[in-house]
Amino acid sequence: MAQSDKFKSELKAILSAAKEVDAVRECLGILFPRLVSELDLVVSSDQMDVGSRFRSRRLSQSDFSASYFRLDPKPFTWSRSEIENVINSDDPFSAFDVFDRKIEQSPPSERSRLTRIFLDILGSAFEGVITITNSWLNAIVLNSVDLIQKYDDVGGAFSFSNADRLRSLIVKALDRLSAEERGQVFSASISVADDLTLLCGVFRTIAGDVRTDGVNPGRVGFGFGDWTDRLRDQLLIRVRELAVTAQIWSQASPRDLLWFWWGSVEGQEVYEYVSRSIDSSAGLSSLLEITIGQITSSSGSFERVNHKIWSEIVDMARLEQVALSILANAANPDDQARADRFLKALEKGRNEDW
Repeated sequence: MAQSDKFKSELKAILSAAKEVDAVRECLGILFPRLVSELDLVVSSDQMDVGSRFRSRRLSQSDFSASYFRLDPKPFTWSRSEIENVINSDDPFSAFDVFDRKIEQSPPSERSRLTRIFLDILGSAFEGVITITNSWLNAIVLNSVDLIQKYDDVGGAFSFSNADRLRSLIVKALDRLSAEERGQVFSASISVADDLTLLCGVFRTIAGDVRTDGVNPGRVGFGFGDWTDRLRDQLLIRVRELAVTAQIWSQASPRDLLWFWWGSVEGQEVYEYVSRSIDSSAGLSSLLEITIGQITSSSGSFERVNHKIWSEIVDMARLEQVALSILANAANPDDQARADRFLKALEKGRNEDW
């Protein structure tokens, strides 16, 4: 309390020395709304209410940060006008053009943070302002590859990847549609998508698996209704096509496709395919990476392979033996580094009590 009174006295002394006292009071009332009630600052009656002004003109808003004597804490951020261009865009692909320009103009060290903010903004908009359409879902899926592969930076406990953000964004957006609308929009996107990572993840989140030992449906409180089986079959056909051509290993996250496939069929179909893929260069390289999970906790972060879970879809004993052979005999240092990372994560998984 004493410090507060001292602050008031000092600020009033400074104000009394100003040439234009009322003008200074007015500026302080606009820039620092909380001082209005504390110091009885003058605020014009035609100004917006204090709460609204505080929200729209706070320091964190790029459009107004310059007013605070250039005290901009984040020089690379999203301005209000840029956000409005995204949210109010009639063409979803143009909205992502805004994102691309922003990323290109920003230093590499800021791109992950700007991407997270962009996805949070888009997610909030889909909860109340934007209704997801075929065009919006197609635009998100098309751009998801870069969002997942290039601009992700997961770190710290309780952090989320861009894939998590995108999944959550679409699930919440689809929740606002009827089951019929949901099915139509999703089906149209399956037909044209080159990368199925996001669609497989979203479908599994909403509809679950058909396997008795898989993910139970109904976790999000809504579904695809009569479209469920049709969508699963449609997506399954696309995944199997990618598997035949081995393009499944070049998807943004082959892991999501494999687990959707596994959850959508009974028997050993996926296990047999993935185990055979150990003999292919693309399959082996991918398996040595996608089987590794990042664990974050208050005690630190580390990588591990969950042997029990991955044994459902791949011969882990053989994968380990191949990795050991690469580590001992491979001439390519990148291959050795990949094998070494996998083996260390595998050992970490064995030693942890999960």
